[in-house]
Amino acid sequence: MLRTTAAAIATSTTITIDFEAAKVTLATATASCKQAEASFKVALAVKGSTIQILRE
Repeated sequence: MLRTTAAAIATSTTITIDFEAAKVTLATATASCKQAEASFKVALAVKGSTIQILRE
């Protein structure tokens, strides 16, 4: 399978890489990570305040 793919790439005159689509995908992934990080921080804050209430 890999040899066939390598041969096809070697004989191909043009290899098209859609950088614009890749940038959009990366931006979407980055946004998802930031959203997850924000949710995690909120969850940690809630957990921290819950522990404090339990101690009191």
